[in-house]
Amino acid sequence: MNHFKVPSTLLSQFGIPKEYAGKKLKEVAEYMATVARAGAQNVCRAKIIFLGKGGAGKSSCMARLVHNTFDAGRLVTDGIDVGTWCAIFRPRLLVFH
Repeated sequence: MNHFKVPSTLLSQFGIPKEYAGKKLKEVAEYMATVARAGAQNVCRAKIIFLGKGGAGKSSCMARLVHNTFDAGRLVTDGIDVGTWCAIFRPRLLVFH
């Protein structure tokens, strides 16, 4: 069993980094044990991109999502606005960039 190599399709199902694809089962088990001992939390990351014409309300949507605020007098964003939003949906922490 020590020579079994873990397929990448199994890794994503268990939240194991893709760098472990093709590694021996023993190495993957050691990684999982280390994570368990550290009390690590499963974190999912995603990117949300708002696209549209100027003045369409993209920044207002982001402000509502991230800060739960709305400013009807908000000016058009010049350039781009990058932010981070963290949300907890049991049992996972989701991080959006």
